[in-house]
Amino acid sequence: MRRLTRICGIVLTAIGVLALAWVIVVWQWQDPFTALYTLWQQHELEGQLSQEFRDFGLPPGTGRGHPSAAAEAEAIA
Repeated sequence: MRRLTRICGIVLTAIGVLALAWVIVVWQWQDPFTALYTLWQQHELEGQLSQEFRDFGLPPGTGRGHPSAAAEAEAIA
């Protein structure tokens, strides 16, 4: 019986230490799984947006609300 109690105590202590470590990680660096997922999704969306610009025929660097100086000069001419 003592052996079972000791094993349960060690397991619960380890779980508590891991939970405390997770709380510190989330507190300091936000949620790492969400951050990685967000980074991956932003990369996917960036690729989709670049494809939309290529399909539409806009030169790279335009389409963000500010035309390039050469494109603006050509439009004025």
